[in-house]
Amino acid sequence: MAGLTALSSSAKLPHNPASLSLLSEMLDRLAQDCQQMAIPVPVVRPRSGLHPLAVAYLVIGSRLGTEVLRRTLVASGTERIPLYFAPQDYKVAWQGLCAELSAQSAAGALADDVCDGVIAGFELFHSAARLTRETTGKLA
Repeated sequence: MAGLTALSSSAKLPHNPASLSLLSEMLDRLAQDCQQMAIPVPVVRPRSGLHPLAVAYLVIGSRLGTEVLRRTLVASGTERIPLYFAPQDYKVAWQGLCAELSAQSAAGALADDVCDGVIAGFELFHSAARLTRETTGKLA
């Protein structure tokens, strides 16, 4: 939650509409999960000016990974699966993002800006993990 919140605050406006919708739902679910499980959420200082395509790549792409984790949780028979892992329709958004990125040149200022934004976004998640470990003594 800390990483996604910082990522959301770091995006240049306007947000990618598809990722903004997914992100809003993801953050709502995470807020409920953290409250129910009494998990403190550290505040990660956002970066400024991340390209909206970089943020969209991280947000929508994270849903792909979440789906893999969700299937593993369901198959394991876990009694209570956090709300964050509930199915979420991301496929159309992912296909649209892939088409948008494919239409761009792989070299140049835009490509550099998007790649730099993705790297900076991953750094936000790294900071969130570090702060969570420092705050709770575990990675939640």
